[in-house]
Amino acid sequence: MSDATSIPGNVPNKATGFVGGVVANVTVLPGAVLTPLTGANAGKAGLALASAFQTACVMGLAVSGAEAGDVTSYQFSNVLTLTTAQWDAVNADSSSTGLTPGAYYYASGASAGKMTKTGTGGGGIFSVPIGLALTTTQMQVLPQAPVLTSS
Repeated sequence: MSDATSIPGNVPNKATGFVGGVVANVTVLPGAVLTPLTGANAGKAGLALASAFQTACVMGLAVSGAEAGDVTSYQFSNVLTLTTAQWDAVNADSSSTGLTPGAYYYASGASAGKMTKTGTGGGGIFSVPIGLALTTTQMQVLPQAPVLTSS
């Protein structure tokens, strides 16, 4: 598929929750935090970054990896299961054991497409909850709206 017009919209999937397909604007790893792009890149996905509103709006997490220009599927609800190594690759914290069960995860304000257990703060940065770790390999995905932090 070479353009966004041939990609199906968001469709319910009983096995995985709601899943959509989108053209990646950059290389995407499984579990990467994605944001919708606008302007010349409208219809494509980029890597979310909580340091600016334009990139802090999270559309979901990548279900699979993709190179720039390829289609990737993303999940914006229900449980996403990845290996501990895949979660580690998108975790901005220095974890090497997958997710921390019971921890909430947020879009990183420092590393594009990554997540952290610490909501960003410090003023002018957005705190963007993206999900709750159920096990070391499963996250309940439920991205929330960005909230501007104060200093």
